[in-house]
Amino acid sequence: MFYTSYTFTGPTESLAILSAFLFQDGFECIEERPQEIEAYAPGTEVGLSAVVKNFMAKNKIQYTSRRVANENWNAIWEADYQAVAIGNECLIRAAHHPVPQQGVTYDLVIQPKMSFGTGHHPTTYLMVSALLHYGATGKSVLDFGTGTGVLAILAKKMGATEVLGIDIDPNSLENAAENLQVNGCQEVHLALGDLDLVKEGRYAMVLANVSRNTILERWHALLALLAHDGILIISGFYASDQAYFDKQGADSGLTMDWSQAKDEWLAMAFRR
Repeated sequence: MFYTSYTFTGPTESLAILSAFLFQDGFECIEERPQEIEAYAPGTEVGLSAVVKNFMAKNKIQYTSRRVANENWNAIWEADYQAVAIGNECLIRAAHHPVPQQGVTYDLVIQPKMSFGTGHHPTTYLMVSALLHYGATGKSVLDFGTGTGVLAILAKKMGATEVLGIDIDPNSLENAAENLQVNGCQEVHLALGDLDLVKEGRYAMVLANVSRNTILERWHALLALLAHDGILIISGFYASDQAYFDKQGADSGLTMDWSQAKDEWLAMAFRR
């Protein structure tokens, strides 16, 4: 089994939009870096759709590709995936990293495989920071777009009474289930699909680290699952997009309670 690695270069904001198109074209993992993204697709060269090609042409995005063996893919993760510390409280590491001896309240073991969420991307870092800021003890938590399950795992380790992780990607849920097992968080529930899976219930904390358009499109669905005095924490968009969410929050009668930026990305928290 082989993967094809594509490296796309171009304007950072255009690459962020391209990532969404690539998932639709069959790419399974995308790593974002300033002015560059690396995306992996199973098999040999996959055809880029006309939509992607047109978007790349309009936004002056170039790419190169190379074939990567599956066993080498795992080795690349082993070599490149470094442990990430968020403040003095949380460490996100792989199983092959040394166990911290002291000074870490929450030690998370995350093997990302083909899923998003290791703490390296600024949005995951910011979402973890928000969780640490608010705490989860005694709270019910919904994690929309759970990826590796890192936020759901942290919420459970922090004392959340109920945690549900939702994702549209079956590979992500499989990866998340493995990470739940490793971290002793089997009580976290996982569900494949979208927010309409949740037929009833209100959550004290709703997490959504996805993309700007996904959050805007599902804004009312997210609020429908938020309890009175609940906290909605969102990320996956640039700081330049803040005005969109300022308006959404104001129009919905929410109070913007917290925000933090990192490397041009932004996380925001709204209180009902």
